[in-house]
Amino acid sequence: MSLSVKKVTQLKVQVEDRPGQLAELARGAAGEGLNFLAMTGYAREGGTAEIIAIPEDPDRAKMLAANAGISLETSEALLITGDDKLGAIAEIAEKIAALGVNIIATEAIAVEGKFGCWVVVAPEDLDKVADALGAD
Repeated sequence: MSLSVKKVTQLKVQVEDRPGQLAELARGAAGEGLNFLAMTGYAREGGTAEIIAIPEDPDRAKMLAANAGISLETSEALLITGDDKLGAIAEIAEKIAALGVNIIATEAIAVEGKFGCWVVVAPEDLDKVADALGAD
């Protein structure tokens, strides 16, 4: 399977869980010319929500968040894209498992014949996994 594998920075923010919160953050970012390569979010207990995003320009995203008083957690991940085929995520997960590396988190989607996912592993394992998957 031919894949594009890139090291990326993911940003995590805790927000109030209320209607329009994601729309406000996304519109604000777009208004500042900030594009996201991937994003996920979910409600948590206690009236909060977590939004995790991979910005195209992480330095700009961090600067904009700081200017807006938004506290971010950052970590590194791998963004993997390619043509979709049966077992795509299985092949990726098997390669990572063969290294003895645990996947901390992942998100995947396939749309119109294309596959994409991001994978989070421990920081000390990132380069090893990137190399095994053929990082760009």
